[in-house]
Amino acid sequence: MVFLVAGCSGMVSDLGADRPDSSLSPSDAGGPSDAGTSTDAGPSPSDAGGPSDAGTRTDAGPSPSDAGGPTDAGTSADAGRSDAGLPVDAGRDTFMPCPTGTTACRIMPLGDSITDGVPVGGGYRVELFHLSNADKRAITFVGSQTNGPATVDGLQFPQHHEGHSGYTIDTIGGRSGIYPLVQQSLTTYTPHIVLLMIGTNDVSIGADLANAPKRLGLLLDRITTTSPNALVVVAKLIPSTDDSMNNNVRTYNTGVAQVVEQRVAAGKHLLLVDMYETFTANPSFKTQWMSDWLHPTTDGYAAMARTWYPTIKPFLAPGP
Repeated sequence: MVFLVAGCSGMVSDLGADRPDSSLSPSDAGGPSDAGTSTDAGPSPSDAGGPSDAGTRTDAGPSPSDAGGPTDAGTSADAGRSDAGLPVDAGRDTFMPCPTGTTACRIMPLGDSITDGVPVGGGYRVELFHLSNADKRAITFVGSQTNGPATVDGLQFPQHHEGHSGYTIDTIGGRSGIYPLVQQSLTTYTPHIVLLMIGTNDVSIGADLANAPKRLGLLLDRITTTSPNALVVVAKLIPSTDDSMNNNVRTYNTGVAQVVEQRVAAGKHLLLVDMYETFTANPSFKTQWMSDWLHPTTDGYAAMARTWYPTIKPFLAPGP
């Protein structure tokens, strides 16, 4: 069973590198142009530290205040279409990637410094854990990285994730990419659900933006080939506080939706959430929800969690 659902909004984050004066041409808007996550503001501006440009690949491999923002991501499956006008499979209720009973659903947060949670320890994962606990739905986070609080709501917080500060979709522009590491990570941690937001650094450094959606498509192909029974929820990037950068973010996000829709049509288990809309629905997001030009505040991360959660909730087994 396959489906595609759009949630609330997409987010952008850069690692503190200088913003290039690059932009996408009008012809880029229509095609998948995976822009990757920004120069992700990790602990230091040089956070990428990975291999140089590899170009695009052809091979396969707690509870913060609301700050006035939206509280629901909305999965809109009522009429067989998502709120973004993309198809939803009528049989979504038959696909359950997570275990039943009291076994926790393994969720892999995958991406760059926004997934890491810079500069807030735990990022959106803190509020997401709180929301699931409040609903008595057992989840745990998996991945090779760790950070975040020791406890949330009196429960031990699962600190693992696969967020890599400064990373792009694939190795490019002197940045390390998510693509080379994802197969091993998926094989090691076997997640039931993958939450992917990537491309901010591709956009922020202007790394071959026209082909960024193509790189994203190759990354999704590697994820779905390695973990064919997992649910992959793909997020559009959140906006930056820089309006000129947001022109490229919106173009990239258009490509994200196209890449996801193509793979849903091919039978892959993908969902789409709109983090960009989540943020821009709050007219004060730049001051309330952003800690710098790319990374959210605690309230911004909470808004992200409130976008992720309604989309994955139907797949989480209710507890006693």
